[in-house]
Amino acid sequence: MLVAEKEKLLTAKEYLDLEKESEVKHEFVHGNLIEMPGESKKANKIALNLASFLNINLDDKFDVFNHNVKVEVELDGIYRYPDVMVALTSDDEDEYLVKMPVLLAEVVSPSSKKTDNTEKLVEYTSMSSTAYYLIVNQDEMLVKFYRRKGEVWEFLHFNKPNDVIDLPALKIKLKLSEIYKKVDFSKIEI
Repeated sequence: MLVAEKEKLLTAKEYLDLEKESEVKHEFVHGNLIEMPGESKKANKIALNLASFLNINLDDKFDVFNHNVKVEVELDGIYRYPDVMVALTSDDEDEYLVKMPVLLAEVVSPSSKKTDNTEKLVEYTSMSSTAYYLIVNQDEMLVKFYRRKGEVWEFLHFNKPNDVIDLPALKIKLKLSEIYKKVDFSKIEI
């Protein structure tokens, strides 16, 4: 009788070593690799707008990273690639990894919508350093915004160009028009 061999799970160390050499990015969730697909031009533009605004307007205590730097959500358990991330400049122990993010942002695609709004919401808001999580829609002007208020998370949503997201831990305010600069919603995606 043939018995199917159980797929081997990777250790976090194996994953981190493999990812340094890999031509394809993978997230890591409890031993399983999740290949990261490419993104649309619109999603890329939105992430770049957000990262650029943050990079220009934050003081030198903060670093801004795009979707090519990992965050350690859970030691030896979960590693993700947020679309945009802000961390204190002192979070520099590992060249490829952020351990204490202050802000995390995901630009939602059809394939990531469920994960960004459920699994990553729970994961990112469970991290003690995280003050803000933004879920940014690429098909319409809509940002779901989660912010820590003491031990509680507050949810707000923004959908107008002049709406302002207050980020007091970063000492800046972010207008939705900055996130969606040069993004045209009138074009029909095929």
